[in-house]
Amino acid sequence: MQERRRPLIHDMDNTSDFDIFFKNVDPSKEEVLIEELQEQLTSERDARREDRFFFIVITVILFDIVFFTVIPNSAGPIALFLVQIIVLIPIAKKMGVEEIAIMLNSVLERVAYKASNDD
Repeated sequence: MQERRRPLIHDMDNTSDFDIFFKNVDPSKEEVLIEELQEQLTSERDARREDRFFFIVITVILFDIVFFTVIPNSAGPIALFLVQIIVLIPIAKKMGVEEIAIMLNSVLERVAYKASNDD
């Protein structure tokens, strides 16, 4: 049987009362399995959120294709594009696709910068 050492005073600096008791205890097989399953569940949920976001983006692109063929001028598609970017940024953040949200935000900032310089 492995001997457990008593916690020293300097070991207690950043620990709670219960951490002192469990500091040298190895996790059981069940605890390791539960942790692995929780990580798998988290990654599966993230993947599903990303899939949903990309489905929304593909739907928006298909809507744009139909809409752009109907509108004869160029002001309508530009306004629609800006509205879609503004709507897609919070959706991307909510779905957990932060990289896409950052990219969309930078696109929106560039468009706003060019619009302010044109005036």
